[in-house]
Amino acid sequence: MRIINLIKLMPKIAVFKTLYYSIKFNGIVVVGRNCKINIKKGGKIIFENKKSSVYIGVHFSLAQGATLDIYQDGILQVGKSVGIYRGSKIVVQKKAFLSIGSGAFINENSRVQCLEKITIGNLTSIAWNCTITDSDLHGIYQNNKLLNPNSQIFIGDNVWVGANTTITKGVVIKNNCIIGANSLVTNKNKALESNCIYGGNPLKYIKKFDYWGSL
Repeated sequence: MRIINLIKLMPKIAVFKTLYYSIKFNGIVVVGRNCKINIKKGGKIIFENKKSSVYIGVHFSLAQGATLDIYQDGILQVGKSVGIYRGSKIVVQKKAFLSIGSGAFINENSRVQCLEKITIGNLTSIAWNCTITDSDLHGIYQNNKLLNPNSQIFIGDNVWVGANTTITKGVVIKNNCIIGANSLVTNKNKALESNCIYGGNPLKYIKKFDYWGSL
């Protein structure tokens, strides 16, 4: 991290937590003021390479709390400049694995609940008020057999997930895909193809496109 960037961030960050978790996990973990970090025995943040970093609750001009919970032997793997913004909550349950790629961010008041494995690719943008979970969080049983097991989620590179979207277990979203706001993506949908726009509840294919980026 450049010194000038660190100076700009100083009023926004919890210095002790930033130093503690950066040293503990041998990488750059920048923690904003009012953020809650809860990492149980065996829980880890691991870094893809020496340039990897994660910013928790420090993107906006006023730092406001985000929450990161990593339970026993859970792993959060991050690439370079990963952003978890204010009001968002990331939960990695016991022995679960969550990977967030370089340049990806999770915007305000979103929640990622990982009980098995969730992959979020490089440069992927998760808008505000989104929910991503690979579990129903409660088991449904018949004759002592679990009817609704957890199932991994894969979100590729350069995916744009619109505001207020929910992504449930078993979903596969390929690279360069756009999910419109207020959508519901479930494992009833086939893998969402690259360079396609989808939206709605129920989710529907809308159109092909070439690329997307900032206005």
